[in-house]
Amino acid sequence: MSDSLAIEWGTERVVLLQGKTSGKHVVARNAVVLEWPEEIDPNNAPTQAAQWLKGELTSNGFSAKQALVSLPRETVVVRHLELPNIADDELPDMVRLQAATKVTLSADRYLLDYIPLPPRGTDTRDVLMTTVPTDVTKNIKQVLTGAGLEITSIGVSAIHSGELVVQQQDSKVRAANQLHLSVALAGNRIELALLRGKCALATSSTRLDSEGDARHKAINAEVNRLRLSAQDLHGGLPISHVWVTPSGNDAEAVCDFLKNKLNCDGTCFDPLGGSGDASESDRGYFATTAGHLFASQGGVTESVNYLSPRKPVQKQDRRKMMMILGGVALVALMGVGYWLFQRNLAQKDAVIASLDTQITQMKDFVSAGKQDLAAHGLLSKWDNKKRDWLEQIEEINGLLPSRDIMLVEQFAFRPGKDDQQLALRIGGIARSQNDASELADILQKRGYKVNPPDYEQSNRDEDYETEFTIDAVLPMKSES
Repeated sequence: MSDSLAIEWGTERVVLLQGKTSGKHVVARNAVVLEWPEEIDPNNAPTQAAQWLKGELTSNGFSAKQALVSLPRETVVVRHLELPNIADDELPDMVRLQAATKVTLSADRYLLDYIPLPPRGTDTRDVLMTTVPTDVTKNIKQVLTGAGLEITSIGVSAIHSGELVVQQQDSKVRAANQLHLSVALAGNRIELALLRGKCALATSSTRLDSEGDARHKAINAEVNRLRLSAQDLHGGLPISHVWVTPSGNDAEAVCDFLKNKLNCDGTCFDPLGGSGDASESDRGYFATTAGHLFASQGGVTESVNYLSPRKPVQKQDRRKMMMILGGVALVALMGVGYWLFQRNLAQKDAVIASLDTQITQMKDFVSAGKQDLAAHGLLSKWDNKKRDWLEQIEEINGLLPSRDIMLVEQFAFRPGKDDQQLALRIGGIARSQNDASELADILQKRGYKVNPPDYEQSNRDEDYETEFTIDAVLPMKSES
């Protein structure tokens, strides 16, 4: 197997890894982290950036001409979609119909791909829809093409680092359908992926400027937010294992902290498997590129590729084939008759075949329109059955105080029917009862009918002494 070149793209730095996979590890031929010079902005000066990068590729001994590109998680928009229970070959069209209503950009200004998630029941299908503006990928293509590289894949960093983690697991662990957490540390940046089986249920990235205990608490808060965002998908499963890259003292401290907080097992490992010339301080940057190498050379997890997104299966047109075979047989039979009769009949058959083709095309056009209308009607019926919970959560999220004051662990909704009201329950921990009371007052002012909060003393975290539950109701929106 020949070497591949994986690149994690960033406006501050670019990570390059040329190598191949072997078992659970990556055999790195070249591995380097390049900081963009201060005078070069890859977004606004792509020609200058391409010349600089081409020189760096040559001076560092990179020989591959095809590139696998990973976009930073913060560049990509990821949305969980709950769809009707339809067949796999119908998902691409359904996801694109949903994208037309969820994405603010026009369809020609973004790239789309999605990950199908494990089924939760018989009534719905879950997918993670990911989109990225075409302006972002256009700029990257211009720089890398100018540097002499051909892009063969564009994916998402956190999903690829999750692939690296899944490669470390044996088949029994994957089949157990447990909840695992991938934590990739690279400088002051951290990427998280919540994994179940062979899928990433949720991903996130953030920057951490604090150190020591403050940094650990910030990581724990980010993990709690990630678990909460995927609550419906994992059903409250506990995290069974934490995987932290790279190996080293800092990663070991983070791993031990999360093992204690989550009451689970944990492992630190080197994304380069001990190979490569990168220094210990740089090795954390290669979790994404190493995972992308695995994804391109027999990946296990569901991934995305904006250059080759999932598309509907093209069904074979058997009717057209039968028409062609019938025409050939007819011509062969007519050869026995008179030549003039054959020519006359062939001319008429050609006219008939042309008309049949036009009729078939018109029927296919009408049929495709009916399918689109049916899909749109199904979506409308589905959306009208329930309130947009994501919109409601986003509204409430804007009212919440900062995470230093309160950590919300539960959003529970009960949809209203007819004249009934939408019921909402918010639960979590706060520094004091006054903080929870202030949240109840804010909800009251925003139109919610709020019951007096329930309080209990909490011993789970020394900084958050009060465990609270707030129940509220809101009248259902009338249909316009």
